[in-house]
Amino acid sequence: MSLKRLEIVDLSYNRLLGNFAASDKLPATIQMVDLSSNQFHGTIECSFFELALNFQSFNINNNSFSGPIPSSICFGQCSNLLSLRAGFNNLSEGVPKDIYMVPILQELYLPANRLSGVIDGTIVNLINLRTLALYGNKLTGIIPQHIGTLSNLEHLLLHINKLNGTLPQSLTNCTRLTALNLRVNLLEGELSAFDFSKFIQLRSIDLGLNGEVLPDIMALQSLSFLSLSNNRLNNFTSAMRILTGCKNLTTLILSKNLYNEPLPGDENLIRADEFQNLQVLGLGGRGFTGQIPMWLSRLDKLEVLDLSLNNITGSVPGWFGNLPNLFYLDLSQNLLSGYFTKELIKLRRLATQQTSDQVDQSYLELPVFVQPNNASNLQYNRLSNLPPAIYLRSNNISGTISIEIGQLKFIVALDLSNNNFFGSIPDTISYLTNLEKLDLSGNHLSGQIPQSLKNLHFLSFFSVAYNYLEGPIPVGGHFDTFPNSSFEGNPGLCGLILQRLCAYKPKTEIRQGPKKEIINWHGFGISYGVSFILAVSQLISAFYTLIRIWAFEAIPNLGKKFAKKYCDGIPRMLGWEQPKRLTSSEVVNLEVISTLIPTEVELEEVYWKELTPCVEEEDTDSQDSKGNDTEHDGEPSHSFHQHSPQVSQPPPVCHDHNIADVVRMEMEKLEERLLGVISKKLDRMEYKIDSLVELAAMGRFHSTTNVPVSPPEVKRRRKLGLIM
Repeated sequence: MSLKRLEIVDLSYNRLLGNFAASDKLPATIQMVDLSSNQFHGTIECSFFELALNFQSFNINNNSFSGPIPSSICFGQCSNLLSLRAGFNNLSEGVPKDIYMVPILQELYLPANRLSGVIDGTIVNLINLRTLALYGNKLTGIIPQHIGTLSNLEHLLLHINKLNGTLPQSLTNCTRLTALNLRVNLLEGELSAFDFSKFIQLRSIDLGLNGEVLPDIMALQSLSFLSLSNNRLNNFTSAMRILTGCKNLTTLILSKNLYNEPLPGDENLIRADEFQNLQVLGLGGRGFTGQIPMWLSRLDKLEVLDLSLNNITGSVPGWFGNLPNLFYLDLSQNLLSGYFTKELIKLRRLATQQTSDQVDQSYLELPVFVQPNNASNLQYNRLSNLPPAIYLRSNNISGTISIEIGQLKFIVALDLSNNNFFGSIPDTISYLTNLEKLDLSGNHLSGQIPQSLKNLHFLSFFSVAYNYLEGPIPVGGHFDTFPNSSFEGNPGLCGLILQRLCAYKPKTEIRQGPKKEIINWHGFGISYGVSFILAVSQLISAFYTLIRIWAFEAIPNLGKKFAKKYCDGIPRMLGWEQPKRLTSSEVVNLEVISTLIPTEVELEEVYWKELTPCVEEEDTDSQDSKGNDTEHDGEPSHSFHQHSPQVSQPPPVCHDHNIADVVRMEMEKLEERLLGVISKKLDRMEYKIDSLVELAAMGRFHSTTNVPVSPPEVKRRRKLGLIM
């Protein structure tokens, strides 16, 4: 393919891979090459440019190129170069001096690499330079003293390096400057020593110098972005009054100054017609004391407010909900108290979705760093890209989390950690379908984690550590990816992620009044019935040959009658047999005995109500079986319910003994009486078995046999249950 007339190569924003071979060369006719935002790597050889006599623009931003910048790129053959953009790579060593020998160069954009060394003084030869962006490297030394020679300079971005010295006075000659960013360096000096009044076109200032804000900054009518963070600015009140003269100011960041002064509470500090364009206000990390001032409520266009890392007291004011554009609020790490005000739930930008024509597309002159909403710190250049968020962590806020929080449907990050919230986690949080970060750790929350939270498909960070939660951890969704640390400090939680199995807890019947457990009488009936069936089955096994036909018909009938009276599960147990006959000691040690012995909790009204009919019926059966010719068996003549309090009455009060002695005495009496009941039933069952064996020996064991019987025999069989 012939490329003799090729002038422009634009392969930007693809996924191209590979590197440049040593033999690769640009054709002589090429003027512009744009390979930005790909995945190229390796080094760039000097021979790559040796034929490009008319080369004007080279853009390799956002790749992985390494090694030094080739010196021949601007030596001799490349004297027509206008723009060199090689930011966000892994380029190393220093900026080649050859670059400073091209007087028509307008843009030198090399941020976020590994460049080192100093900014050479010969840079003053670039008299047509408009953009000098060397931020995010490892440059040292001073800013060249004669940098003011670059009178066409519009953007000077040297932040995040290791530059030292003072701000050159010659810089005031760069009257076309619109953006000045020197933050995060080792610069010294006072703001008062620099005359800003000549920068009439300056829109953005980000400095890390010390000192005071002087009135001459009011002359900067174009100023929209001002950041004086990370210094010892010591006149906040006067600075705010001065800055009200900057009518176009949209972003004001005065954070991290570490000067413990009261946050001005003067309601007249800002009048209704001042700061009317302010969208971003950062006052974090200044050690402010006092309460959140009322004058903030006048900032109708405010969208981002950062008051974190201070010593602010009082409660969260309800008027926050009246700020129509506020969508990012950071009050973390203060001394705030009170409750989570429901007015925050009224934040319009968090509850309703704006249409495309309503979304603020304002471009921030310089990056703004915000709280991480997932794994890493992010920087944003557009307000519309900032995550809608509420950060209240590390305060003393208490109360419950209102169920109305589900109205914040467009919030992305919610951090309420390290406060004093109590109560349960509202299920309505699952309505926050845009949520990416949810941190509720370090509170006093109880109950279970709502299972519906697994439906939050964008949730990438979640923590409920160090609360009082219990029950199973939701399974599915992003919950399968969260680490153990998200749930630690909750002994009651269980699930595979904690390698703690969830034990099944049967439902406990609860009555109104004091919360006490009540006996499970269905289990009582089963245990009681099993003891009788076991005894019968052991007796039957000894005479299996003689009564196998009777067992086929009579035993199921007896079992069904007993099951109908006490529980519905016995018929399924009729086939259960033990390999040997139970002894008397084994009968006493049956589980049913421990079940029948009541605890203090069981000596309640419901216990008496359930047990009395059973014992009274047993007394009646015992009296009927003995007839008129038998005497009482030594039991007290009064009925059992005379010992028990009526259901509608409280337990009797004993004046001679304490409550524990009364309970112990009642337990001993009840245990003795119940053991007597069991003994009688076993005796009667043994009597029936003996009679059945006798009938079997006489050949009269089959219920359908047509054998004439005498009336006493009929009565005897009816008593045994063989005939109706």
